[in-house]
Amino acid sequence: MAQTTGAENFVAATVELNITGTTFTAYNGTLSAVSVSGGERNTGTAWTADTDTPITRGGKRNPLEITVRFVYSQTSSEFYKVLLTQYATSGGGKCNMRYCPGGSSGDDIFTTNTATGMTILTALPYPSGEVETGEIIMIEATWVTPNIVQAAKA
Repeated sequence: MAQTTGAENFVAATVELNITGTTFTAYNGTLSAVSVSGGERNTGTAWTADTDTPITRGGKRNPLEITVRFVYSQTSSEFYKVLLTQYATSGGGKCNMRYCPGGSSGDDIFTTNTATGMTILTALPYPSGEVETGEIIMIEATWVTPNIVQAAKA
């Protein structure tokens, strides 16, 4: 097989939040990184006296964990303040997210499960840092979702 010419990078990525249940809003001006982990499929295993290898079967998938790294800002309409309001809501609030690595129309977009209460904002640390370095404050928010749906960005 020939080497791919369709490689992507993350430099023009978009991240959008849906806190209203209907509309996604882009927060690209604070985005630094997105990582996804989890989703491993459970397996069942049994050994019998007949062979040295097990019988295996696939089970259900585990939830996915999405972590977004972003610049902290005190502006009320920016990522941290919007997330903080949702995080403070009992049960985690409705806070679905989606991201598009390529950032353009027609590129793949990955959306968390949008059913009510299915995607939960599980971690939103408060700002912290060192006084001597002058570095920009970065925050990592984490969501847990049962699945992610891939589609083409409109």
